Amino acid sequence: MSDLIHRVALGASHIILGCRDIAKGQKALSTISLPADGRTRLEVWVIDLSSYESTLAFGSRARSLSRLDGFIANAGLEPQTFTCSEGVEMTLLVNVVSTILCGIAVLPILRSTARQYGSATLEIVGSMQHFFANPGQLTTIPKDNGIIDYLSDPSKREDQMSGRYALSKLLLHLASHQLAQRSGKGVVLNIVNPGWCGTELSREKPMEGIQAFIFRRIGRTSEQGARTLVHGVTAGGDTHDRYLSECIVKPESVWMRSDEGAEMADRLWKELMARYCKIAPEVAEFVQ
Repeated sequence: MSDLIHRVALGASHIILGCRDIAKGQKALSTISLPADGRTRLEVWVIDLSSYESTLAFGSRARSLSRLDGFIANAGLEPQTFTCSEGVEMTLLVNVVSTILCGIAVLPILRSTARQYGSATLEIVGSMQHFFANPGQLTTIPKDNGIIDYLSDPSKREDQMSGRYALSKLLLHLASHQLAQRSGKGVVLNIVNPGWCGTELSREKPMEGIQAFIFRRIGRTSEQGARTLVHGVTAGGDTHDRYLSECIVKPESVWMRSDEGAEMADRLWKELMARYCKIAPEVAEFVQ
């Protein structure tokens, strides 16, 4: 929400808030003071990343725009119980599978904008949490098993949710770099870490004890985190295929940059594309 306020202040002419609950979205927009000259238009569009149909419908609607200068893929969740939708564990579905699918779905309008105006940005909101993921949870998955399918197996749910959010962000980073290689001329794709922000993301996991103590000292408000998102979508071509944290380019985890990490990224991308070809072959063609 705070990033919308920043973008209004910067003079964006048309801002679309994609959210699952239209009523909450409208309530959020009602708190924003618009310039008196009427130069900024605000809209709320529905998108539920737990549903392929909703995700694809949003992408189709976005492709009907005449111009899209920047797209911030900022949805995410951190559930503490194992649940599935579309046959995929919910954290992986929302944070990885549908986020990348939506990014692919809006590529045509971003490419068109880049051709006409020089550039357009697809910002994937990652996390410093990818540093804390355990890559062994991926490397021990047998090669004849799909990564997403294996991690979505309900029979393993008792020991899966610990560290699942961090693992989902590691997977998102891996997939995002693969997408960056296919985004198209003029489309800047970067991965932004907003930091540890006081939002509703972890509402199922209230902070207590030492965690709450540390957050009071190093945590950020949602407004502070939003500054990083605005920076990422306006940073320009030098940030293509890069990881941004504290509004500067930084290295990702050692494992992310290793040969093993590169092999896992390639494996994950092939699996995601096989899934997308079944879900929406016409959208999968945007990166083939």
